[in-house]
Amino acid sequence: MRNCWKQSGISEINTKRQYIIDKTLIPVEALQLALKREQGAEEFYLTYAKAFKDESARKMFEFLASEERKHQQIIHDEIDNNFMKEM
Repeated sequence: MRNCWKQSGISEINTKRQYIIDKTLIPVEALQLALKREQGAEEFYLTYAKAFKDESARKMFEFLASEERKHQQIIHDEIDNNFMKEM
């Protein structure tokens, strides 16, 4: 993976980022955390899609970003269907 970073001109990222999950987290908060992670993943893939000149690499990262958007929609639907109606 580090060779990819060198080729793209993107500096190495911190892959040890922590997300706090504990017993006090309620389900909607867990979904909100999951949504943020999906958004971050989409941003990650879009950054790489823009960085690579190779068309097949760019298309792969664009595809992965589109998959993350689908995951975000699933999470939004879960929040809307299971938690927003209670409010």
